[in-house]
Amino acid sequence: MRQRYKTLLFLLMLLPLPDIHGQSYRVISNPAEAIIGQMVPVPGGSFVLPGTDRPTEVKAFMMGTHEVTQREYHFITGEDPSFYSSPDKSRLARFDGEGIYRSDTYKRPVESISWYDAVNYCNKLSLHDNLTPVYTITGNTVTRDDEADGYRLPTEAEWMWAAMEADKTQVTAKWPGGLGLALPRYAWYRTNAYAEWNPLYNPADMIKRPEYGTRSVGTKSPNKLGLYDMSGNVWEWCEDRYGERTPAYGGPSEGVYRVAKGGSFHSPALALHLDYRRKQLPDCPSRLIGFRVVRSLRADEQTSNTDQP
Repeated sequence: MRQRYKTLLFLLMLLPLPDIHGQSYRVISNPAEAIIGQMVPVPGGSFVLPGTDRPTEVKAFMMGTHEVTQREYHFITGEDPSFYSSPDKSRLARFDGEGIYRSDTYKRPVESISWYDAVNYCNKLSLHDNLTPVYTITGNTVTRDDEADGYRLPTEAEWMWAAMEADKTQVTAKWPGGLGLALPRYAWYRTNAYAEWNPLYNPADMIKRPEYGTRSVGTKSPNKLGLYDMSGNVWEWCEDRYGERTPAYGGPSEGVYRVAKGGSFHSPALALHLDYRRKQLPDCPSRLIGFRVVRSLRADEQTSNTDQP
């Protein structure tokens, strides 16, 4: 009996110590659950990008139903640079010397990653899934292989097309899906991400509040394609350079900045407009910017997708 007790005690000592909420810090109990979530098909079509004079063609592609989470990013890269992580590395931790444990941290979108980090993740995820990486990365020079079947960032046109639910009549809508007054049901943004928001809020005080920050992906309603958080939560990196829009695939051929779309939990409703975009230096991470992945359809996938009723 005593020997059994010693054995049990020894096994208990091997278990990771829980945090104050009973969850191990940065321990993935089931790595299989960390792999990328479901992807949905986005049918092809065409629409006129705001500021251009002719339609932009968008081929059918696959898109992640949600923004890449901290769990997914950590599993593929072994890192989690997120600002809103556990223990919380936000300003509150620096103000009072304590971290806030967020029990849903791995369900939150990864942020504080650069554009280069995002494309590097795409390549690593492609290798993990036995797909051909899309990007060749040499220092700060990134080129793409249009024939590769791996994961990549969406172009701005692809992102907008998916946010429009592949419906070109929505191109004049202010918000993805023409949400209007229903926006809070679909998006985490400044009005509802801050529990006690009012027009006279003090940003310095707001950032101290433990309930303020990114939210778990998929907690709002999806659009008609099954895509979550196309508005709010975190801005999403796009592949395009920031510059004058062009109907050409992939956007401008020159430019220092990269495009981010969709707004974040910290954004006013205006920044969630379908046409709104943010410019960001590709080597400059922000705790407000994350990303989601897409994948071009192979010829055999396009055929099978066409055959479906």
